[in-house]
Amino acid sequence: RAENIEQAIQHYQQALKVYTEKDFPADWAMTENNLANAYSDRIRGDRAENIEQAIQHYQQALKVRTEKDFPADWAATENNLATAYWSRIRGDRAENIEQAIQHYQQALKVYTPKGFPNRCRGTSYRLGNLLLEVQRYSPAADAYSIGMEAAEELYRASIFQASREAELAETRDLYRRAGYALAKSNKLREAAVALER
Repeated sequence: RAENIEQAIQHYQQALKVYTEKDFPADWAMTENNLANAYSDRIRGDRAENIEQAIQHYQQALKVRTEKDFPADWAATENNLATAYWSRIRGDRAENIEQAIQHYQQALKVYTPKGFPNRCRGTSYRLGNLLLEVQRYSPAADAYSIGMEAAEELYRASIFQASREAELAETRDLYRRAGYALAKSNKLREAAVALER
């Protein structure tokens, strides 16, 4: 696995020799995003430095992947950047968390329950978990609520029993966490409803 990631990094760096921002902006941005993903997953090297590299490459990708021109790609990179800030070792922890929250919220502008339900569920779940970690219970409950809406879209779209069971398995923790966040926000009735759902 470690060697495979090193190979991926080398190949992405090779691709960037041709995929320049000027000549192939969309391909350049995609490669920058993929290179950032590789650095996020990198096993070798200093973990803190790998995360810094990932953040730099995600920020590079966002020069081209704008909300206006490439909304889905922009949201994916925003989501990835949020996760990198959440994992960040360097810098002020509180500031890194604020950055992560902002980037997850940005991604959710595009990742809506109806438009991108699967990605919405994942992003809102991670945002809720982060907000729960810093004891912001009401905003966490709001994030989980968006995730539950997306989960219900996915469940309704499931045709076969096996796919419905898979969707339920994927979301079971979401409702429990939402119930907890709501209870901590003194919204006990809503907490009970979330847990029942």
